[in-house]
Order: sequence, then structure tokens, then C-alpha cells
Amino acid sequence: PQDYYGPHYLLDIALATRYSRADVIGKAAYFMCTNGALVLRHADVAYRPATALPARSAALRLQLVAGTLLMEWLYGLTTQQVGTNNGLSIDEFNYCRNGGDSTLHDEVSACVDDLPGLNTGIGIDELLMRAEAIAPAVTDHDGSTALTGKQLAADFGKAPSAAIKLEVEYDNWRIESALPDGKHEYLYATTQHSLESLGVSNQLKFYFDITPGLNIQLVIVFLDAQRQKISHAIKHSNRNQEVDIPVGSAFIRFGLRFYAGGSAEIKELVLGHRNLQPAEMLGKAEHLILTNHYPSYEDLYRNGFVHSRVRAYREHGVRCDVFRLRPEEAVSFHEFEDVDVTTGSQEVLHKMLCSGQYKSVLVHFLDPAMWEVLQHHVDRIKVVVWVHGAEIQPWHRRDFNNENEDQRTVAKMKSDKRMEFWRELLLEIPSNLKLVFVSRSFAEDVMEDLGFRIPEGQYAIIHNPINTELFGYQEKPVEQRKKVLSIRPYASKVYANDLMVKAILQLSQKPFFYDLEFRLIGDGQLFEETLEPLRQFSNVYIEQRFLTQSEIALLHKEYGIFLCPSRMDTQGVSRDEAMSSGLVPITNSVAAIPEFVDESCGILAGAEDHLDLANGVCRLYENSDLFTVMSRNGAELIRKSRSARDIIAAEIYMFN
Repeated sequence: PQDYYGPHYLLDIALATRYSRADVIGKAAYFMCTNGALVLRHADVAYRPATALPARSAALRLQLVAGTLLMEWLYGLTTQQVGTNNGLSIDEFNYCRNGGDSTLHDEVSACVDDLPGLNTGIGIDELLMRAEAIAPAVTDHDGSTALTGKQLAADFGKAPSAAIKLEVEYDNWRIESALPDGKHEYLYATTQHSLESLGVSNQLKFYFDITPGLNIQLVIVFLDAQRQKISHAIKHSNRNQEVDIPVGSAFIRFGLRFYAGGSAEIKELVLGHRNLQPAEMLGKAEHLILTNHYPSYEDLYRNGFVHSRVRAYREHGVRCDVFRLRPEEAVSFHEFEDVDVTTGSQEVLHKMLCSGQYKSVLVHFLDPAMWEVLQHHVDRIKVVVWVHGAEIQPWHRRDFNNENEDQRTVAKMKSDKRMEFWRELLLEIPSNLKLVFVSRSFAEDVMEDLGFRIPEGQYAIIHNPINTELFGYQEKPVEQRKKVLSIRPYASKVYANDLMVKAILQLSQKPFFYDLEFRLIGDGQLFEETLEPLRQFSNVYIEQRFLTQSEIALLHKEYGIFLCPSRMDTQGVSRDEAMSSGLVPITNSVAAIPEFVDESCGILAGAEDHLDLANGVCRLYENSDLFTVMSRNGAELIRKSRSARDIIAAEIYMFN
């Protein structure tokens, strides 16, 4: 009774009988509680043969103790070692010697039990059931014509060498190659096809269908009206391919490229694209996150806040599958920081939602392509849409991005389509659809732009969550008021980085300018031209790169001011993260920003006012007490109103 036995203690021993015929199975390696401290003993003997195992942490075959009196066995149980010539010591987990004290239960459990929330996949019984329910495959190539292997063979002559053998079997064309590794040969057709006969003009789309076993590539030779070669292309088999047809082409001659040895059958050449969507999609969770982008190791910033939510939900015990919609794109998969992401078309999304597995769909950046699928499922699946900004705003909200009338005209056309979509959707909003706005002012702006109010029960105001543990607060040394940090995208004028540059240029006229340090980090198409005027200053450090959240948190510890002007913001997550770390924000009083920053915790400049931004730096430089108070107030405000712990709980309550 003084020992701790975890929930899988007996199961682990029982499972060991599947791979071992040992007479005694137990824990020769184990955790031990000594004076409240947990220590791992004999770690090197785990999963090793054992000649003796502690009776208090082992299971044995009955015949080993069949002649022993029960009282004798129980009397020495705590100290007894079970000797054997056929023992097995398994892992050290799910057991702790002297760890049975109830006051230590949580600490012991956290140390020795299996990791919580492990994704153990889908059971074999369910996999078999779902596999058996898949309908027979149907060859689907968008109604395009196809040349069978037999028809292709008729276009070609004899084999190019003795190493290649050709044979027609029914509708297939069998190829056998005895070429050595690293060698290849070509075989060209003796006839040509006119573009008209193939039904193509500017582009040739095809799917070259062959069986596995030999590396065969399709060669496409483009000929002019005199049947003279213009150019050629070589493409792999068994995938949808596209080749632009050169100007002046009148005919196409096909060829084959054989590489190394093996055998395969050419089944057909589809003159179009084949439907490559899977017959079944296997999900793991009850909730699906649907988004237009998701971060990858090559692109850390694409909807990073969506990724943060996925991880936060999981930490709260709620798992979500993630789907990135890409119309007309074949299904693919990638992993980012232990999150599996599926990318695919509307057909794949529809198939996933038809499975009946999902209780809710959590949407970021809803667009018509997404709704085209969701509208068929919203009557039985709860759909929660986070509204972020650009996807629902009319052109005039971001007119600063338009540099001339031509750009403004294009923006108006896109805006008309966008607003038509949202008005049609929300005028009679489905009862199972709910919107989430990150700020009250943004919600009011949206309803003003729509021209009508959304029913109160159909939307909620929930701020974006801030990870106050990662972005922890430590009281700032007053010297850090001289260190200014900016971490911003440079993809659009909405981030007002040009105002930041003007503010720094204004500060360069101050006698204390070189007592300041500026570190400007980011990337985007406007990066070089925006920051060029600042490269003359030795106290301005410019870094063109992306940062992870952990890297940002570390930088926060070194700086005291976060310079983040803006022309439009529905909240400002990067600013709030900086405030959580104790940096004092200097920004513009536009859009929703005053809902999140006031004069007690930051500097609010007027719209488009770079002089106010510069004066804000001056105020903090000249008044260290003001800097300290604002730093502390900002960190407290984030923890009271936008901590991830509270916000994530509110979001989960809404959809779960």
C-alpha cells in the first residue's frame, strides 16, 4: 500500500507477455520516493533479462509459487525478491516505490504515468470497418479522351535496343527493360498527332498512367506545320501534368524514356487531368479547424495565431484536426510543431464533413469557396467563424493600400463581390452559424458596412488570446526605455512602417538620439525600400528575417519600448504580446486600438502622425517613472483581459 501503481501498471505487464515467455515480469528499474523527492533507480536494467525481481512490483506464473503458503508469501512481500532463470525487467513507468502517500499523488503521477493526451491513432477494427465501406474505385478523368496502351503502341516502331522488350497485352502495353542502373534509352513514335485531333490548343494537360516497376517518362515533342521540331518536354508518370504549347506548334509526337531495369505496363494516356482525391479521409478529432493558410517551417508567419490556438486547445484537452483549403489542389499533408495539417480541395473537405465525425468546424478567413461546402453541412454541424478584418471589409477601410486610381478601381470591384457574399450570408444567418469578433469596435464597423445588425445571439466578442506564460513579465530596468524594438511584417502599408521610419528620422535630430537603440526585424515586399533611409544610422539594427514565438519572447526581455504604428487594426496581437512582456507600446489611436491600449499603459499617437510617435519616445526617455508605471500597467492589463488561459477557455466553451 505504500507504493504507487499507475493506471497502466498491470496492462504494461500483461502486454509484455505478447513478446516474452518470461516466468516473471516486473520493475527492476523503478522510481523511488525518498523524503519527497523522486529518484530513478537502476535505469540501465529496463527491458533486460532479470534473475531477480521485487515481488512488490512484479507478476509471475502461478507454478513458481504453487507450493508456497499464502501467509508466508504475504509476510515477506515488501522485501522479497523473486529469483528466476527466466525473468524480464520492463520499463520504469507507472510505478513508484514508497510513492503511495496521497499528498504526493499529483506529483508522482505527473512524473511516472504515461504522457497525457497521446495520440494513439485509429484502432485497427475501425480502420478495417472504414476500409470495407469504401466504394469500388472509379476511374475519373474529367470526361477527357484517353489513348490506351494498345493505341499508343500502334504509334511506335520496334524497340530501340535488345535491352528493351515490347509486348501488347489486351489494352495494355508491357515494357521490359534490362538496362543497367544509371542508363537510359529513348523510343519515339513514328507518327504525329495534330493539335486539333488531340483537342488541345494552348496547353496540354495529361495523366500518363503506368503500373509500378519501371521508370518510364513521357516525352512530348512539339513540331511546326512542316513537322520540324520546336521544343520538347519530359514528364513523370502517374500524376497530373501540364505543358504549355509553344507558339507555332501544329503537331505533337510522343516518345518514351526508359531508365534502368524493370518492367511495367502502360495503361493509358489521359488527355486531361484525373481526379486524384482519396476515397476516404481519416480524421482523429471531433472538431475541425478550417483555414486558408497555416504555418510551415518555410513560412512561420502564415496564420501563426491559428497554430497557437490549435496548441492551446490541445493543452486544454480538446484536439482539433486542421484542414487548409486549396481549391483544385490534390490532397497533401505537412507537419508543423507536432500539428498535422491536411491540404486539399473542396471535394476533400466535403468528404471529411460527410463522415459524421465532426461536431463543429472552426473557420478562419471564411471565403465563398469555403462556404460553398459548409452550406451543405451547417444544418447539422456547428460552424464558428472568426472574422479577422480584410476578408469582410469594404475597400475604403484599407484605401491607404491603393497608390493610384487603377488600383482603387480593382479594389472596388473585389470589394463589391466580397460585400455581396457577406450580405447574402448574414442577412438571414443560419442558426447554427456563429461569428467571433476580436473587438467591439470592429464588430460595430462590420455591421455599419453591411448596412444591418447581426442578431446578438449570432456573434460574440472574444479577444485574441495572449500567451502570458511565454511572454512573461519581469520589471523592466529603466535603462531599457532607451531600447526600442519593432517586429513587423512589411507586406502592406497597413502596418505603417513608413510612419515608424519618419518617427526615427525625426528623433535623429534630437541630441540624445545616439543614446537610443533601435532594432527593426521583419520581412516582406516593402522591407528594403521602407527601411533604406535608416541604414545610415549606427544605432539602428535592421534584420530581414522571421522569428519564432520563443525568439520573440527572448528579445522582449532585452527591450523596453515596442514601436508599432498602425493604420488599421482589429486588435494587435504582437503589440499585446510585447505588453505582456512589459514593453511599453507606441502606436496610433486608430480603428480598434484604443479598445486595447490607453494612456495608462501606452503612447497613443494620432492617425498618420509620426511626430506624435517620436514625441512618445521622447516622453519615455525623459521620464523613467512614467516608463516603469506604463510597463507594469500594460502587463497587468493583458493578464486581466486577454490571457490565453481565460480566452481559450471562453472559445472552447463556445464551440464544445
